[in-house]
Amino acid sequence: MLYDVEVKVTEPVTVERHVNWQSWPSETFVRGLEEKENMTEKEPAAEFMVGAEGEDATVIPWASVRALMTDPGPTATPSLSTVRPDGRPHAVPFWPTWENGAFFFATSAGARKRQNLMQNPQCVVLVHLKALDLVVEGEAKRITDAPTLQRLAEVFNGHGWPVTVVDSAFEAPFGPLTRTTASYELWQVTPAVGFAIPQEESAQQPTRYHF
Repeated sequence: MLYDVEVKVTEPVTVERHVNWQSWPSETFVRGLEEKENMTEKEPAAEFMVGAEGEDATVIPWASVRALMTDPGPTATPSLSTVRPDGRPHAVPFWPTWENGAFFFATSAGARKRQNLMQNPQCVVLVHLKALDLVVEGEAKRITDAPTLQRLAEVFNGHGWPVTVVDSAFEAPFGPLTRTTASYELWQVTPAVGFAIPQEESAQQPTRYHF
């Protein structure tokens, strides 16, 4: 597992609650709040990435992609790719949730991905799902409004990460890289273009989505 922040531990600490970060994506990857708030999500336009092969060829419906994200399985570890200030690429596993057409994730202020996004908000989310590989290009921004922070805090709390909203950010007694109380910012990735590529040959063809 690769991490993007160095953590220095000076003495043993005790943590009463623990999140299995390895299983986090399968539990909360696309646990949005549509059921609670009856939100409506705009359907992206879908088209073939390349010429259709076969008379029965079809694009992959976005609804099918969302269904797979809702139950991604234990191997669906999402990753976030960003660009360092010097132009070099950077990629790291992360733990997002999907709500109303966007990815949301929490990160510490010192994380490399956060520093990269402050310089260049363009990023890519990659996910290996059960039946296809998903790539989503988009733009990230920090979220500081209280209603959104509170909604996402409820999501994270519901999956065992006890965050509270403090001064336009989250505070938690532990995280994926530390067992001490720390502050985390909430970020949103708004999709622009997505790509779904089937892992096995079928009538459904590689598909491009325009959000």
